[in-house]
Amino acid sequence: MFFSALRETLKDKSFFTTLNKNILSGITVGIVALPLSMGLAIASGVPPQHGLYTAIVGGLLISGVLAGLIIIGLGLLCLGRIING
Repeated sequence: MFFSALRETLKDKSFFTTLNKNILSGITVGIVALPLSMGLAIASGVPPQHGLYTAIVGGLLISGVLAGLIIIGLGLLCLGRIING
C-alpha cells in the first residue's frame, strides 16, 4: 500500500528512459552550485567549506522536505489528481 506509487513508477518504462537525462541534469546543477556556494561563502567572510556544507544541506535535506510539504499541501487541498497525472 505504501509503496504502490513506487511500484507503478518502476513498471513504467519511461522512468528508465529519462533516468540518464535526470542524472545528467543533477550533475550539471551540482557543478554549478558548488563553486557558487563557495563564492558566496567567501563573499560573506566565512571559509569556503561552510559554503560546501550549505550546498549539501540545501541540496539533500531541504529539497526532500520541500517536496514532502508540497505533496502534503496538495493532499490537504484534495488535489490528488494533479499528483496522479
